[in-house]
Amino acid sequence: MPVHSQLEVRVLGIIDRVKRGEPVEDSYVELKRQWPEATKEKRYEFTRQIAAHANAARGAQILWVIGVHERTPTIPGAGIEELAVFLDIFKSHFDGLAPSLLESIVVPTVDAPVVALLFDTSRAPYVLTGTDIRRPDKEVPWREGTSARTATREHLVRLLAPMSVRPRCDIINVTIGEGSAHGDKFISCMVHVYVSVPGGGQAIFPLHMCSMTLGIPGRTDTVDFKVDRLLPTMHAETRKASVTVVESATETIVSGAGLMLAHGVRTSALGKLVKSELHITTTLHALDVDSPIVLRVELSPAEPEAHTGQPRWVIKQSGPQRLV
Repeated sequence: MPVHSQLEVRVLGIIDRVKRGEPVEDSYVELKRQWPEATKEKRYEFTRQIAAHANAARGAQILWVIGVHERTPTIPGAGIEELAVFLDIFKSHFDGLAPSLLESIVVPTVDAPVVALLFDTSRAPYVLTGTDIRRPDKEVPWREGTSARTATREHLVRLLAPMSVRPRCDIINVTIGEGSAHGDKFISCMVHVYVSVPGGGQAIFPLHMCSMTLGIPGRTDTVDFKVDRLLPTMHAETRKASVTVVESATETIVSGAGLMLAHGVRTSALGKLVKSELHITTTLHALDVDSPIVLRVELSPAEPEAHTGQPRWVIKQSGPQRLV
C-alpha cells in the first residue's frame, strides 16, 4: 500500500475513535481544531509545539491532523491552502534544521476534509530562535503530555543519548477463539505481527512487557490479556516457522525480519463480543527502545468456521495499523 494510502487509513481510524469519544492512544499524534491564527505570536506557538513534539519523539515519526476537535468531539475540517504559507514561516523559526515534512495530504471524511502532516524527527535536537525580548535567543522545546516547555538538562541527556533502532511492526492477521477447560470458558487471542529491524539488527521483546486489549468500539469495558507467548509463526502449508524468530521462556528475539505470533489466553466467555465489531490493541516493548510499539486493528464479524462453528472476525481495514 502506498505511503499516502497508509496515512489516510491511519487518519480515518483516528477520526473514528475521536467521534466515538475514545481516547487517541497514540502519544505521537496531535490533533488541532484549526490552523493557527495569522498572527506572529500564534504561528510561533504552533511551531514551538511541533518542535517540542519532534524533540520528545526521539526519532519516531509524528503525525499532526488539522481540522479535528477532540474535546467536542467534532470534525470542523481544514484546507491545504494555508500549508505553503505556514511552512515558510515554520522553517524561519528554527536555528538550522526544522523537522522534515514527509507527507502532507487532505483526507476526505463524511464531515469535512482534514489535513494530515507526517513529520520526520530523526535529526533532533530542533532549536528555536527567539523573535523578541520575551523569548530566549535559543530554545530547545520539549513536550510533556500535550504541553510544550523548555527542555531541562535531563531532557537533553535523553535526547542526545544514542537511540536503539526501533523495529517496524505490522499486524498481518488476528484470530479470536473461545474454548473450555475444567469447566471454565476461556478466550484466546492470536495476533500475527511481522517485525522488521532497520539495518538488519536484532529486536528483543521481553514477554512480561507485552499485552493485548480486546473491546467493542464505543464502549469503555475491555478484555485485557497478558501475552503468554511470542512465538515464531508456522506457515500453514510448509509447516515451517521463521528461523529468524527465536523464542525463550522470557523473551523473543527477531533477527533482521520475521513473523511472530503474540498469544494470550484469559478466563472469560465471548458473550456480547460475538457478532459485534471489535478492536484489538497489541502493545509490544522492544528492549532498550524508549517507547512502546502500539498496534491496533478494527475487526468485523464474519461467517463462523464451517467445521467448528467458532465465531470469526476479519480485519476491517487493510494495510499497516501501527499507532506508534
